[in-house]
Amino acid sequence: MMLIPGPFLFHFYETTMRNDETDISYIFINGFLLIWLILSGILSIRVSLRVFFLMHSFMIVCSIILAQLFINPPNESWFNPFTMNVVILLSSLPILFGQLMTRLMTQSLYRFIKNKNLS
Repeated sequence: MMLIPGPFLFHFYETTMRNDETDISYIFINGFLLIWLILSGILSIRVSLRVFFLMHSFMIVCSIILAQLFINPPNESWFNPFTMNVVILLSSLPILFGQLMTRLMTQSLYRFIKNKNLS
């Protein structure tokens, strides 16, 4: 779940819909990202932090590579004032933070339930 290139998918959907001049459903894409963020945060509770950050680094690199291959912005100023790679990197930071917070809350809840059952 953590290897899904979320930042790429978000920007690919956004630029594709803009190129087709259709309405962009941010509820759909943000709902997908939120569900993915929560599920991957919950599923990562048994993974060490080193592996967690390594997986995110791999996801960011994959997102940047896929963006270079598949995203065609509708105009030159689409990603201004940054480049497309910087925008994808900045988009991955809230995903990283959200998955980390979900992971920490789930770990705390798991430990609380485990300790409650032992006593």
